[in-house]
Amino acid sequence: MIQRAIKNILQDKAPDLEWSVDYHTAQSEFGVVYYDGGYPPDRSDMKSHLMNYQVEIRSSSFDKTVNRAFDCYNAIHGITNAVMAVPIKEDGKLIRTDKHYIQYIYAESPPIRVGVINDNMIYTINFLALILPYCE
Repeated sequence: MIQRAIKNILQDKAPDLEWSVDYHTAQSEFGVVYYDGGYPPDRSDMKSHLMNYQVEIRSSSFDKTVNRAFDCYNAIHGITNAVMAVPIKEDGKLIRTDKHYIQYIYAESPPIRVGVINDNMIYTINFLALILPYCE
C-alpha cells in the first residue's frame, strides 16, 4: 500500500544504496521495502488498515550497513499525521498516484542485525503503520 512512498523517503536518505520494493536483484549494496502483511481491515466507517512493513539493508561494508539501518530507522520511525502519495505502476509505467493518510508509522524495535550471508551484513527494521483513506 505505501511501500513505494517509504522507498522514496529512504532513497533520499540513503542514495548510495540501490532501492527496490518487494524484491531485490542486487547481491550487495541495496535496500528493500517489503509489504509484510497486517491485520484484518477495519470494518467501521474509518476503513483503516494496520499494516506491517520491513526494510532490509545489505552491504559488504559492515559499518555502512549498521549506519544506513539506523539512518532508515530514524527517517521512518515516528512519522505521524502525514499524507503519502504512492505511485502506482504497471510494467514500469505510472498509471496513477494514490494518496493515503498516515496516522502513524512506528518501528517495532530498533534495527535488527540478521547476520552475515555471502560476506554481506544484513539488517532489518520492522514497522507498523496505521493507514486511513485520504479525504480532501
